[in-house]
Amino acid sequence: MGKFTGDHNEVVLYTSQDTKKALAEIKSKLDSLNEKDENFTERVLSLENTVESLQEHMRRKLDLMNKSNAVLSAQVQAMSQRLTTLEKQGIHREVICK
Repeated sequence: MGKFTGDHNEVVLYTSQDTKKALAEIKSKLDSLNEKDENFTERVLSLENTVESLQEHMRRKLDLMNKSNAVLSAQVQAMSQRLTTLEKQGIHREVICK
């Protein structure tokens, strides 16, 4: 605030006007900070949603991979059993044929 001279009423008037300007500047700065804070909060929430979406996507991928691995394992086991059966039949046929 500036230094005022004059009668008491003039000093009070100038002081109140100066104070009003200072308060308006402070309010403006607070509003700006609040807006920046809201933008920051929105960005953080957006990032949280993105992370949650990525986590869910990865869970689904892992589930699919686990299911695929289980199917492949079952197929390999079935082929192995079939091969063992064919080998036994082949040996049996060789014994019979001799």
